[in-house]
Amino acid sequence: MRRWAFNLQVYFLGKRQRQIDGIAALPEGRNVVVDRTIYEDARVFATNLHHAGLLSSRDYTTYMQLYNFTVDNLLRPALLVYLRASVPTLVSQIQRRGRAYESSIDGTYLEGLNRLYEEWIGTYDGPKLVIDVDREDFVTDPASREAILARIEKHIHGGCV
Repeated sequence: MRRWAFNLQVYFLGKRQRQIDGIAALPEGRNVVVDRTIYEDARVFATNLHHAGLLSSRDYTTYMQLYNFTVDNLLRPALLVYLRASVPTLVSQIQRRGRAYESSIDGTYLEGLNRLYEEWIGTYDGPKLVIDVDREDFVTDPASREAILARIEKHIHGGCV
């Protein structure tokens, strides 16, 4: 991982930039939902790799310079929807999905990612909607899902949440 962390993060950075460029080229008025953002690639995953000693300080600084230049020149989201969840909820969701490659994810790793996500969302300066997944289970509760979708619609079409 130490050998390829920087290369992989730069690859993801370019991939996200192409994704956002593709969205920007769509006809005006189209709403697009993106599962992962360029922001969390840097602020959560690259930072986590750096904290774990898998991305050297020199490579991390270089990566963050590329990231900052890239995001300064990209289309920003009309709304960022942040799904906040406790580690027990994350573990439950991972188990429910039943993906073999996720079964070995360590709780300590998830706690570290959660800390970085919270730091990042606290500093994100664009329009955002924070949904507490511990309280609003939009996957199994249709009423919760409809309420969340209404909040998103209100923001996109009504200007406030």
